[in-house]
Amino acid sequence: MAEQKGIYQPWSHEEFMADRKVRRMSTTEAKTYMMLLHEAFICSTRPNLPDDEEELYLMAYCADRREWDSIKDAVLGMFDKIEVDGKIVLSSPYLRDLYEKECRGLVYFIQGEISKRIKIGQTDRDLRIRRSQLQVGSPEKLNILGHLHGGKFTELCTQMDWKENHSHGEWYNESPELLKFIQENACACTSS
Repeated sequence: MAEQKGIYQPWSHEEFMADRKVRRMSTTEAKTYMMLLHEAFICSTRPNLPDDEEELYLMAYCADRREWDSIKDAVLGMFDKIEVDGKIVLSSPYLRDLYEKECRGLVYFIQGEISKRIKIGQTDRDLRIRRSQLQVGSPEKLNILGHLHGGKFTELCTQMDWKENHSHGEWYNESPELLKFIQENACACTSS
């Protein structure tokens, strides 16, 4: 399977609101800044924003151009201009930290051969090493079904999505829907 972008977007509203600069913004400025941070996760310059005012205006979902013009200086002042691959982009230190933490890990799906239960866990290590660690305490052979790119946030969201399949701990009962999700969204592991 091809590299996937990730199906979950890390966000900590508490951390966002704790930023003194955000607390000094008007409600409209803060909402627009938040919208642009969210857009940075799905745009082509991910996790940064393009340095293109027209595109930023569209991403900001402002009521009209007049609203954008009245707040853009405050909102764009929250970003740093940096060069990435020879291109100038707008970068947010807040977003960079969230994104880097989330991109370091893997959310894995490991299945017991007999019970058919699937562990949805997260690791920052090699997935085969993690499977070996789990295998030591398991009476049944464990097989890697695949992984998503993501950290603790992606792990939590994935586990919440499959809470109706929950068995115990981080183990989930197999279902056709869960297997389909893994098949359609997870990257395949080259060796089990």
